[in-house]
Amino acid sequence: MKKTVKALTLGLCLALGVCALAACDGDKNDGPADGYARVSFMDGTTQLSYSDVEIGGKVTRPAEDPTKDGYDFVRWCATPNYSIAFDFDAEISKTTSVYAGFRSQAADDHTWYLAGSSLSDIFEESGDWADGVGTGADKVLFTPETVPASVKLNKSATKGNEFSITHDFYKGDQFQILNTDQGWDGQLGYGYINADQYSTATTANMYGVANPYDGSMTKSNITIGVSGNYTITLMVDADGKLTEFEYVRNGDAEELPVEFNYFIKGETVTAWQNMLVDYTQFETEDNVVYTREMGMYANDSFMFLATQIGDTTNAVTDCGVTAFTLSDDADTAAAIEIANGNFKIKAGNGTYLFTITEATDGSRTLAAEKTAETFPEYDFYVKGSIGGDTAWEERTPMISENGKYVLKDVTINENEAFQITVTNPGEEPATGVEKDAYSITNQYAKVAEMSNQIDFRSATNNFVALASDTFTISIDPVTMLVTVEGEHDTITWVTSIYGSFGGSSGWADGATVNILSDGTLTGSVTKELAVGDTFGFRTQKNGSQIGWFNASNNGWTGCEGLEGTGNISVTAAGTYKFDFVITADGAITSVTASVVTE
Repeated sequence: MKKTVKALTLGLCLALGVCALAACDGDKNDGPADGYARVSFMDGTTQLSYSDVEIGGKVTRPAEDPTKDGYDFVRWCATPNYSIAFDFDAEISKTTSVYAGFRSQAADDHTWYLAGSSLSDIFEESGDWADGVGTGADKVLFTPETVPASVKLNKSATKGNEFSITHDFYKGDQFQILNTDQGWDGQLGYGYINADQYSTATTANMYGVANPYDGSMTKSNITIGVSGNYTITLMVDADGKLTEFEYVRNGDAEELPVEFNYFIKGETVTAWQNMLVDYTQFETEDNVVYTREMGMYANDSFMFLATQIGDTTNAVTDCGVTAFTLSDDADTAAAIEIANGNFKIKAGNGTYLFTITEATDGSRTLAAEKTAETFPEYDFYVKGSIGGDTAWEERTPMISENGKYVLKDVTINENEAFQITVTNPGEEPATGVEKDAYSITNQYAKVAEMSNQIDFRSATNNFVALASDTFTISIDPVTMLVTVEGEHDTITWVTSIYGSFGGSSGWADGATVNILSDGTLTGSVTKELAVGDTFGFRTQKNGSQIGWFNASNNGWTGCEGLEGTGNISVTAAGTYKFDFVITADGAITSVTASVVTE
């Protein structure tokens, strides 16, 4: 009887046209022989064929690609969300599924366009990060007729679901891909890039913080790492399974003129931090005369920074007292002086106007004037997904207290995020893509005074809570520097089980415990796990991963239902407990697993 089943199975595989070399060696209900691992070729949850491969060997690509009515076969994929191409040159070490990646042939009639900011003129007509015309309640989303041609992706004449655009882009440019029906509700960010081109390296042509395995980061910004002329092609899938974009760098971009941005940096005004942000940046209309008017504290020592527009190295140059000639006028002499190798505020607290003028020979003149005895006034609001509220449109006003604006005792849950928006007095905060006076991102963090429960280095530009706590958020209305204080700021290490859970291809923290650096250095988490979940363990500090641990590390003690020699896989669903031991430096030295029984 067994021979009959084998023959029938072989016939079925040949009919499908996807049978691998060893796909039918034995009843498909039997497991592989000792020393072999089974590689299953899948269409979703349907097995098309399988091949039993000797451990350490390589699986052979099926001789023919599978077909399906209404779909085009794109590639064999390593993940069930089709984001990563399967590597047929990789050694097989365990039971493996390979997924047939199909893209729907159903027509996509959206009008797609780019939204972002650039050193080029691409967003000159649309506006930076714009998805429509107007502001607030009066805003109207772009339509196919109103979206500027400069940002519109052109539909392919031969491939109906492909859209492309070619333009010069420069290092530091950022954008996302939107459509006229949904605007920002349908944004496609870096997580949609063809996985073969994925990179987090800032030296890559394009890079991002998204990870093809991490579905939560699919809407992060696409950033240009190398200036150039690029063709960006969007491949749309009506089912959403293989929507992705890819790019080609056609050559160098047109050279930008040698122009500079200037920023102020000081002992109090930036806490000597390099802050290349709106508040510290000089304004210019002709790239000859640059001005910055802002509040300054008495006796503050300061200097300036310069960045060259179009500089692919993104270098920041310190501009101290030797970089300028002081203007020979009474206002400058009364306002500032040179002391201890820096410029210094001479005329007390107030509002100051700084003017940098570039001469044709490359020399610079600095002028200063005290324009008011008082500081500029603003209103401050906290916005974000905090306290369980995910509506970023809601703004919570901050209260003036002892020279700062504060929001006291606000509950922020783990992974919730916020920014501060600044308006001119009496103005309502913006609710659309239009800008307030200033948007205070995590680049405004006063690093020395930040809670170690807040990630202020997140590439999303948000302040992100590493643990749930009650926080007080403060901002200096003169320097715009932000401090955050938590009730439990002795927490140092966030230790977690980290992996792919519940059928998701994205990796995330499944359960976390906060371990104090001056405590017992032990902790535990409990998590309900499903068959197929894959995970390891990590420690974090201020949002950065410090330690990583899985079954390949000494100190791993597993239990029934878990297997793996590297990352750990679940073979029996259940609730598991993991006991950690870490070092004071955050390295995980021991993890012991056990099954939780009722």
